[in-house]
Amino acid sequence: MDSLWKSIKLVLANPRVDSAKKLPSGDILVISTDTETVKVIKNISGKDGLEVLEEGNKKPKVKIKNIPSEYSAEFITNSIIEQNQNLEIESMNDVKPVYKCGPRNRDVVDWMMEVSPTIYNAILNKCTFIGLMSNFPRPYVTASHCRRCLALDHITKNCTNDLTCHHCAEAGHESSKCQRKNEEPVCSHCGDRHRTMSKDCRIWAQRIQITDRNLHPPSYE
Repeated sequence: MDSLWKSIKLVLANPRVDSAKKLPSGDILVISTDTETVKVIKNISGKDGLEVLEEGNKKPKVKIKNIPSEYSAEFITNSIIEQNQNLEIESMNDVKPVYKCGPRNRDVVDWMMEVSPTIYNAILNKCTFIGLMSNFPRPYVTASHCRRCLALDHITKNCTNDLTCHHCAEAGHESSKCQRKNEEPVCSHCGDRHRTMSKDCRIWAQRIQITDRNLHPPSYE
C-alpha cells in the first residue's frame, strides 16, 4: 500500500482517498470521490509494477413507480416489450426488473429496473405502457455500500464488521433497538445530524454523483 501511496503523491500533492483496503487476494481496493485523484490513480497503471483495474460500468437503472403489487417481474418485462413496440427491444435482457423498492405492504410498489443503454435513452421520462397502466421511468442511482455496517468500501455480503445502527451510527445494535430514538439521527459518514445516506450528506452525495457519471454518461451514441 505504501508504494501505491507514493506513486499517487508523486503526481498529486494532496490526493483525496475515501478508503483503501487490502483484499485477501493481495489487491488493493481504493475508493475516491475526487475527480483529480481518480484520474491520477488511472494514469499510474503500468508504472512501478502497479496495475489499475477500474470497476466496469454497469447497466443504467430506472425506477418505475406505483406499479400494482400483483405485477411480477416477468409480467412487467413482457408488458413493456409487447405494449411498447416503438422501443424495438431485441432481448428480454434489455429490460430487467431487479427488485421492488419503496414502502412495503401497499397495493402499489416501485421497481428498480436494469435496461440497456439504448433502451435507457428511449424510455427515460417517456410514457411507457405496463399492463393496465402507463408510467414514466425515472433515473435510479445509488452507490454501492454495506447495509450492515454502513461502510462504503464493501457490500453487505462481504461484511465482517459489527452491525451499525442506522439512527445513532454506533456499532452493536440495530436501529429498531436504538436507545437514542428521541434524539436527532447521526450520519456514520460525515457525523452531521441526519440519517446515514441522506441526500443531505455531502459524502454520500459525492458518491452518488460519481456513480451517476459512470452509469449515465452524456451520450451512449
